[in-house]
Amino acid sequence: MRFICDEMFGSLARWLRMIGEDTLYLRDVDDDEIIRVAREEGRFLLTRDKELHRRYPYSMYIDENDLDRQLAKVIEELGLRVDREKGRCTLCNGELDIVEREEVAGRVPKYTYLSHDHFYRCRECGKIYWKGSHWERIRDGLESVQENGRFS
Repeated sequence: MRFICDEMFGSLARWLRMIGEDTLYLRDVDDDEIIRVAREEGRFLLTRDKELHRRYPYSMYIDENDLDRQLAKVIEELGLRVDREKGRCTLCNGELDIVEREEVAGRVPKYTYLSHDHFYRCRECGKIYWKGSHWERIRDGLESVQENGRFS
């Protein structure tokens, strides 16, 4: 499933990317443009705008303010699975590729370079990622949302 989030859901878009979901986030565009892109690319719309939801039937209206509840609703109602091996760039939605450690020398903090063996690079923007303790806390939290409906 491919998603598109309206401008009210920037954080939700970022978190969906973390679990590997192809998620566009459009800001400063009108509803007609959101619908055009969603239709053209076959994307499921996540919105807080009731009128936009009414106009585009392949959508979900989310009235939750809390990010945990937003995530829980999307994960539960759409049957998404948190996969520790998937992930997309949180900045641009690009796919991540495994890269050799030597390729990131000088592009990550020295301690990170010395203490990690596995790195990922966004195909689109080049951002480097690694699975540090922050990554594990995020994944554990996402699994908690999937299981309990809240981030723990």
